[in-house]
Amino acid sequence: MWTYYTAVVLVGIGFLTIGLLWTLAALGAGLGLFFGYRNRDAVIAKLRQSPEDIGKFLRQTFRRAPAARARTVEQADRRWLFPETRMQDIRKEGFEALSESFLLLKRLAPYHSAALFEYDTDTRLAYPRIYSTSSDTFRRDALVSVSDGVVGYCLSSGKTVHYADFKGDARLLGYYTGSEEIRSVLVVPLDRAQRRLGALALDAKSPDAFAARMEEITHLANVLAELLVRVQREETLLMRLEEDRTLKAMTERMAKAGVSIEDVADSLCKLAKEVFPADRVTFVVFDDPASTPLGSVAAAGGSVTDSSIVRFRSLKMLDRYVELVSRTQKAIRLDDLWENGLMSLATGQTGLTTRSILAAPFVFESHVVGVVLVEADRRRAFTTFHETAIGELVQHAATAVARAIEYGRMEKTCAIADVVPAAADCIFSEPTLAPVLDLLKSRFGVAGKVYEVVAAKTGEVRLRPWEDPESEPVDTSLFQKNAIETRSALLRTDGKVSPAKEASGEIPAGSDLVFPLSAGQNAQWPLGLLCVSVKSPLRPESVLILDRIRSLIQIRLVLERRERQFGFLKVRDPLTGVYHTASFEKKLEDRIRRAKPTGERFHFLLVQPGRMPAVKRTHGFAEFARRYASLCSEIERLCGPHATVGRVGPDHVGVIWEEGAEALRPVRQQIEKLSEPLGFEVQTGVSEFPSADGVWALIETAAQASLPAPAEASTA
Repeated sequence: MWTYYTAVVLVGIGFLTIGLLWTLAALGAGLGLFFGYRNRDAVIAKLRQSPEDIGKFLRQTFRRAPAARARTVEQADRRWLFPETRMQDIRKEGFEALSESFLLLKRLAPYHSAALFEYDTDTRLAYPRIYSTSSDTFRRDALVSVSDGVVGYCLSSGKTVHYADFKGDARLLGYYTGSEEIRSVLVVPLDRAQRRLGALALDAKSPDAFAARMEEITHLANVLAELLVRVQREETLLMRLEEDRTLKAMTERMAKAGVSIEDVADSLCKLAKEVFPADRVTFVVFDDPASTPLGSVAAAGGSVTDSSIVRFRSLKMLDRYVELVSRTQKAIRLDDLWENGLMSLATGQTGLTTRSILAAPFVFESHVVGVVLVEADRRRAFTTFHETAIGELVQHAATAVARAIEYGRMEKTCAIADVVPAAADCIFSEPTLAPVLDLLKSRFGVAGKVYEVVAAKTGEVRLRPWEDPESEPVDTSLFQKNAIETRSALLRTDGKVSPAKEASGEIPAGSDLVFPLSAGQNAQWPLGLLCVSVKSPLRPESVLILDRIRSLIQIRLVLERRERQFGFLKVRDPLTGVYHTASFEKKLEDRIRRAKPTGERFHFLLVQPGRMPAVKRTHGFAEFARRYASLCSEIERLCGPHATVGRVGPDHVGVIWEEGAEALRPVRQQIEKLSEPLGFEVQTGVSEFPSADGVWALIETAAQASLPAPAEASTA
């Protein structure tokens, strides 16, 4: 008995000893943290207690609930139908937040001026967003002139640069503001998730102004980096919304333009002037596309004048552009030539100018027919989107311009004034192409059928019927491949196949016409075929009208393909309130319809690429697509039966998670490990909607990708 009591007492003493040791260890750790970081904790406490609390501002401005972002359908429509106003609001909010941050920073370190530099991944340069700490207005000071040296060194090395520690060229540190020399400079890099954002630059008159405040300044620089990420994310989303909507409007308006050189040139120049940040637009058509275009240039339409051509030629810009565009047959930017030192911008009239010029070619049957030159009076005015958009817009007009050059203005064909606009209305307003095929049958007596090129699992290309299955079929087995490869219309009469442009006189009944449908510059992306079975003799001018309608159908296919890829980014139709849904959105809608009447809570996760995925930049789009498909399969395998996985567009992955947040957290971490090598970002959110009507607000929230995870929101 005594042995039992003795054992119990010894075990109790052991537990008390272990508890006492743990208590002493915790107390020692707490005291060490307190004395080791009391300076940092005091600064953080001061930030939280100040009326200009940056954390509070961030939560109020950029972490609003989805219901507050879109209270009603009408408000959401008004917001996204006018993205220019929202963009101004975002920049104003970001400007106010940055001003507040600099005021807080002023309390920590008595600096002379401060600047925030944003890093551009396209040009690999840092551009200043400079804010005054006295009047809260934009201003430029001496720090701009030294940004290339110090900020560039900071971004390339990834380290904080201080005047006392800087080992580079001493000439980079010889700046002045007025007559007083700046004696201390501090540049802190801003990075998030291994992504370079920019740098925070401070300067002061005292050499040791920042020595005792480095930790606090670094802490606030991290807050600035988080703010910069959210501002850029909002701006990027609105920019993509506006770009996609603008490009669709441009292509539709170009499709309804006339076929003469003057009409197309005038419409193209007006569209480019409205959409792009351009000060001048020049439309140049070559007299002889088959010959070397140098020395044979004629201007038509838009803002073209003889003086502008002379001004270009005096700088030898036009000749160099034409030569480079003719050789590469793709749109180019002056920024690329500027970096390579291939272009001189010195003029005898205005002195040294810094202009940005975007050139896009008109390519028809491997010949450069003309060039569109879009100018801006400032450098770096055009982005990658502008380069893609002007190239796509010009490609839509290339066929019309080439036909106008080849066949004249077509004034004698009175049917163009009637048939082409009617066909355009059918193609761009009806849900299918059946109405325009009926129009062809009633006006020309031909039976039309549209085939679409699809990629089979084996990698081969095949054709499938796409519209009006009741129309008489056209046997395209003999020349469909030839039409796709040559990218030219073909005619089969009495079993003989020949190019349609070689036909002379009327086309007899019983013949078949095949028009290729393609996209991209030089028509390198086949989309399908427009097959026409001729029932009554067809005049040559009618064939030209059919070719014009073919180009409209081609634009329709391009737009539909873009809608399938970027459906969740489309602006809602104000009349019907309907999106062009993608597969993942349909799964979202089905999932919400199965929700309980009182509302069911579930999570969604969106895996999206950054500005420029590293794999796509270094290995090309094919390798990126292969790895993206592998990523989708891995995510689907990882989520298992607890989630619905679907692809949203060409490079987004959507996940609907039906378990709790605790179960989602480890899955998200594994997805981040899979996605990080591809340059993808993972955004999560939570939503509870009582019916399927809330699916659109959920999709808008997923597209914005600005909500943190529930756990992150509680700890922020």
